[in-house]
Amino acid sequence: MTDRKKLQLLRHYMSNQHLQANNFESELCSLKDTDTLKKLLPDLFCVFDDNCNDKSAFSLIHLIETVPDPYYVECFLKNLRKSYTNSVYWTSVLFTRIMNNSDSLQYLKYYLYLADRETLLHLLSFIENDRYCTEEHKRIISDLRKRLGCDVLC
Repeated sequence: MTDRKKLQLLRHYMSNQHLQANNFESELCSLKDTDTLKKLLPDLFCVFDDNCNDKSAFSLIHLIETVPDPYYVECFLKNLRKSYTNSVYWTSVLFTRIMNNSDSLQYLKYYLYLADRETLLHLLSFIENDRYCTEEHKRIISDLRKRLGCDVLC
């Protein structure tokens, strides 16, 4: 099966609440090859949508997180606008998970300039306004805004 066909199938499984999770899991297993995964990573960020089921989304997140940090974070930031357009919620989950990992967070700060600035600022506000946003995340968000040359009101 071609890589594009795999992506189409993943999108189909993610959006269909009634399909068995085993089908989705078997498709994810076919992507575990690091080279294939790296090649498809930009597109995988766009598989998420706000209507996908949580189990499938977290399975995909766990797979994505197997990609080494520098490449994963760089690719995520380069594709932030597309990911955010498809799913604000799941993009915020991915971003928060990056903030939760000290190594990933360092790469995030290093590659911050790769993200679409406007999208990033919207995402930071979305995360910060979430009732589950921790004080630590708020501190990180404040630091990221400063790195972008922006104050809290930006």
